[in-house]
Amino acid sequence: MGEKIIIPGKRQEERVFWIFQISFWVAISVVMLVLFATFRPGQSGTAMTILGRGCTGFLLTYVLSRVYRNPRVRRISGITKWLLVILCTLIACGIGTLIWIVIPLLLPIRDSLHETYSGNMSIVRFVMFCFWSAIYFGLEALENANHQAIANERLLLAARESELKHLQAQLNPHFLFNSLNTLLSKEQNPEALQMTQNLANFLRASLSKSHALERLEVELDSLEDYLAIQRIRFGENLECSIDCEMAARSVLVPRMVP
Repeated sequence: MGEKIIIPGKRQEERVFWIFQISFWVAISVVMLVLFATFRPGQSGTAMTILGRGCTGFLLTYVLSRVYRNPRVRRISGITKWLLVILCTLIACGIGTLIWIVIPLLLPIRDSLHETYSGNMSIVRFVMFCFWSAIYFGLEALENANHQAIANERLLLAARESELKHLQAQLNPHFLFNSLNTLLSKEQNPEALQMTQNLANFLRASLSKSHALERLEVELDSLEDYLAIQRIRFGENLECSIDCEMAARSVLVPRMVP
């Protein structure tokens, strides 16, 4: 009861998000460490503060991602959506600022970044959150495009399969009707017996086919029976031959002969 079911598409979406989330904040933290080590070497508390602010950004952007994934938010588009994104980003930045006002008061952590940049740290945080949001929606757009491409491909395959089945359904009754008429006209002679055998083989093969793909060898055998019947019907007016390499006979192909 209450077990959460995650479909494959959602699982892939979650995996991509966590790879992006971790990579982004690790990269930001590394860049900040390198910048401070280069331009302000020897400043105490820098590594601890950058780590703390990285964790804060990690948590706040995770909350933002939950907001962005809300179905109601996803239905919003255009300028309204981007205004909402900016509002959410400002709120997240405000919460982050409050957190780092309180943390130095409760813990013996020296906020060296705030001492260095003073009030500009809120602007830095806002820019980082906007950058994060832009990448997030870019990845979401790519993911949606990928899902749409897969869905379109499945629809195309389904349409082709449906069209093939429709053609087969149309061909079978006409073929059977024409074959029986030819058989009746031949009466009891060797050609009639041969045609009866070929027709029986062909119908048996048609009824036994339950898969969309079949070995080429099986399809060629059915085609031979089909052509044998047509040769009896059309006589010298029909000339044809089949040439197929042995290596190709085991290849799976769509069912072409009904």
